Amino acid sequence: MGPNTVPPTIQSPGSLRFWVALALTGVFTGVSAIGLALLLEFVQRTAWNAGSDGFIAAVSRASPAHRIGVLLLAGLLTATAQLVLRHVSSANGIDTTAAIWFYAGRMPVLRTLVQWCRLLGSGSEFHSAGRARPSSSAPQ
Repeated sequence: MGPNTVPPTIQSPGSLRFWVALALTGVFTGVSAIGLALLLEFVQRTAWNAGSDGFIAAVSRASPAHRIGVLLLAGLLTATAQLVLRHVSSANGIDTTAAIWFYAGRMPVLRTLVQWCRLLGSGSEFHSAGRARPSSSAPQ
């Protein structure tokens, strides 16, 4: 069994290392999700001055200028971060699928983190998929 293969049984050499790495990946993912949810909550409170009445009520209270200002600031921050991160990232344009099929799942760490930050910063569907939909009584 090579170093880049999944151990077929628990008794196989290297299986403990594999399962510990898998468990730690799950723990890190969960802790990161909690941290990102807290960051989102902080940004919502800061940008919209959301009090105890909630986010939707705070956005509804905001003036049109405030709404546009928050969106412009978010867009400027995202564009600036993408420009900075483009210069920081490596020139390796490895694709996730190619890494899995041709490189035993190995991906450049810095490039992967940069792409992850871009995804979150762009407000993509991945970022917003977990949000609850507003109830029918909430303003649309």
